[in-house]
Amino acid sequence: MTVNTFKVAVLGSGSTAEYHLRVLKKSKIIEPTVIFGKHHSRVSYLSNQFDLIPAESLEHCLSLSHISFVDISTSNDLHFLYALAALRANKSVILEKPAAFTFNEVETLVQEADSRNLLILICLQKRYNSSFQQVRELLSRENFGTFLFGESKILMPRKPEYYDSKRKSTLEFSGGGVLIYQAFHDLDLICLLLGTAQTIKGSIKQNYHTMEVEDTASLNLEFESGGM
Repeated sequence: MTVNTFKVAVLGSGSTAEYHLRVLKKSKIIEPTVIFGKHHSRVSYLSNQFDLIPAESLEHCLSLSHISFVDISTSNDLHFLYALAALRANKSVILEKPAAFTFNEVETLVQEADSRNLLILICLQKRYNSSFQQVRELLSRENFGTFLFGESKILMPRKPEYYDSKRKSTLEFSGGGVLIYQAFHDLDLICLLLGTAQTIKGSIKQNYHTMEVEDTASLNLEFESGGM
């Protein structure tokens, strides 16, 4: 039986893009065929490693009619711009978090996708951790009542060289620090369990590193369900 495959273009050439390619290559229905990135040596390496065609430009990449999906794993500052361009070229999008830097930008992406009947998928892979899947399955099967309290603590020391790149240390390129890079996934899991947050109170600081973005954060969320 013939299996239809979706042709995918990968935007980005860093370590995250390489990880995405390794996963995509294992799929029987997704076929990465094209890559575009700003770092030519990395694009050349990944093209050879994964048998891809390097695109001359973003416009060239998005103009290819056989491409159904675009996988975006660039620096954070390009997520929104590349995703919007892909949607307007009638390509569905697989997008690394964060989708954008502002609520309005995220709303724009959702509206573009909906108006064109396209998909925009954000990489939130911790949802598929076996332990979390077991918790969700247990909660759906057993009558435990309303979920009232969730807690997450992330203690993850980072050496100064982790923040040497502007992609990790500046608001212009990263959009934030620990909230975007480390806490993002745990916040996603808590919201999946407790629902929509109604009020958010918190503070962020630079306690350990001299940079624009935060390396420490504390948040208290109250949910529409009554949980916190």
